[in-house]
Amino acid sequence: MVRTVFWWLFWGLIVLLILAWLFGGGIAKIQAVAKNYSFGGLFVHISPFSLPWAVPIPQGPDISNLTVPQQSSSQQSQAQTFGNQSPYASGITLTAEGATASDPQAEYVVIENNGTSPVDISGWSVQSALTGARAYIPLGASFFVLGELNEQNDIELAQGGVAVVTTGGSPVGTSFRENECSGYLEQLQHYTPPIETQCPSPGDLASQASRYGQSCADYVSSLPFCTFPQNPPSGISAQCQAYVQTTFSYNGCVQAHQNDSVFASNDWRVYLGTPHELWNNNHDTIRLLDAEGETVAVTSY
Repeated sequence: MVRTVFWWLFWGLIVLLILAWLFGGGIAKIQAVAKNYSFGGLFVHISPFSLPWAVPIPQGPDISNLTVPQQSSSQQSQAQTFGNQSPYASGITLTAEGATASDPQAEYVVIENNGTSPVDISGWSVQSALTGARAYIPLGASFFVLGELNEQNDIELAQGGVAVVTTGGSPVGTSFRENECSGYLEQLQHYTPPIETQCPSPGDLASQASRYGQSCADYVSSLPFCTFPQNPPSGISAQCQAYVQTTFSYNGCVQAHQNDSVFASNDWRVYLGTPHELWNNNHDTIRLLDAEGETVAVTSY
């Protein structure tokens, strides 16, 4: 009898709890959760579906046929300028002639002064718009002597002057101004682009060489431009050989021709000294900034 009463009390309590839950909104809570639940997020490759009573997610307007408005020429110009325009902008051009090279020693850009006045570019910088990489133009040797500690000067581009700005380090330890003897340097190291071999003609010094005999003068007259003499003929004297080896070299040429009116060139070889490439091999936008950080020139490829 006691056991029967106990079971009746137990089941009655269960019924009371169920009734209390129903009156407390239990079913409504389940429906509210179900209406906002989608099973699509459980499986990446299965299209999502909703329960029959789920509320549809609001959709925006169809924009598949809309295109981005074209920028005006002034907007495009501003996008390429990247900031305030430098007062030097009208006379300086920048070209990315060797920017696609993967070797820092072969990667270069060219700065040219098309203005009417000399321009000091030391302290200027070149920067990639793609990566943000930036490097500053250093000082250089306006009068370069091979194998010596050269005085460093500002790199000043004369009217019509050109600076080949190479990413890597200098083969001779410094940036330098080219001169009429620089072609000899091409015989010692590889330069990109090559240095023109337009040195003074060895024949111009044949009269000096004649002091060591006519055979010495004839040999000097036969030497090619900007070339170190090798394998001299056996008929010339030891004094002639010493004269030739001393005179027809880069430093010998500089010593003999440094006072020529056409000795100094308007062109510079500038080295940024960076061990890795700065410009993207396929496409990039490079800007030239003056010492105040204002944009002088921009080039894209």
